[in-house]
Amino acid sequence: NGPEVRYGRIIGKHVTGTGLEPMTVTLTAQYWSSVNGLQGFVTNTEHHTAGECDFTVVPSYYTGTAAEQMGTIAESEVSFTTPTPWSQGISTFNVTDSSDSSQGIGDDNAGRVPIVVDVPDFLEYDYTGTGAYSDPKSSATVGGKNSNIIFQRQGYR
Repeated sequence: NGPEVRYGRIIGKHVTGTGLEPMTVTLTAQYWSSVNGLQGFVTNTEHHTAGECDFTVVPSYYTGTAAEQMGTIAESEVSFTTPTPWSQGISTFNVTDSSDSSQGIGDDNAGRVPIVVDVPDFLEYDYTGTGAYSDPKSSATVGGKNSNIIFQRQGYR
């Protein structure tokens, strides 16, 4: 009985923007590779082409601890589109306004949308290093008019 070995995982990209338009989150299917002495996860471009090895992933709102919920946009304000079919190891979905899927969530909101993506068990991964396998998490952060500003304060002389 040795350790469980997993060679694949799904990674969700964290995105930022004004949120006025639907925000696109990219999912990447990866596998462990060792080439010329370098080891690490690489995008699995060979097994997710032309509809081969398709599997369903389902994005949803992640409800975590109270600390994880600080600064989040309410679940009732958000919806997700169905992810695109896998192509070259990539799939995408949009974060949209719950009342109008053609609009983003930033017209009257600012904050973060925590996202969890339900994947098949064999693609869950130990993202925290605790030995517990879980679905990948991602987020979409809406920063208002200028999403490049994370923190701003006025200085006095």
